[in-house]
Amino acid sequence: GARTKISVRVVEDDRIDPVGACVGVKGIRVQNIVDEIRGEKVDIVPWDEEPSTYLAKALSPARIARIVLHADAEIPSAEVIVPNDQLSLAIGKKGQNARLAARLTGIKIDIKNEEQHATEERARMDAHFQEVSQETANEIADAKVEAPSAEAVFLTVEEKSSAPPDEID
Repeated sequence: GARTKISVRVVEDDRIDPVGACVGVKGIRVQNIVDEIRGEKVDIVPWDEEPSTYLAKALSPARIARIVLHADAEIPSAEVIVPNDQLSLAIGKKGQNARLAARLTGIKIDIKNEEQHATEERARMDAHFQEVSQETANEIADAKVEAPSAEAVFLTVEEKSSAPPDEID
């Protein structure tokens, strides 16, 4: 292909920068690999135990605003929200950056810019509000509450004067 993403980590010594070790001084190590695979670009991503952090690194060079991870599904998925000016960079040419990041992390990715996300959230909230409003209206219509009689609401002057103070409104 035209681009490859690989993930690296150091197991034994946390003082070693795994990406730097792969790139080498002045990029000589990675350049040898690029030459060997006929000029294919290589992105070296530091592996991370935390899925959302790993996904954010895999989507570089795009800046990520927020990741909503759905790890409980059979196939983990994530909604990735990026600043409006970062959408095309996060997706990449012909979807390549997003596709490679998904393959690397094993997470199905849905990328949206902040504006798209806000619009969808507003629509979801409006639909929820309408649903709740309709439920409430139905409950009120179904409830056959009779208004209390005037006699039950108001005490006479004589009843107030003889009632204990805590029972008088």
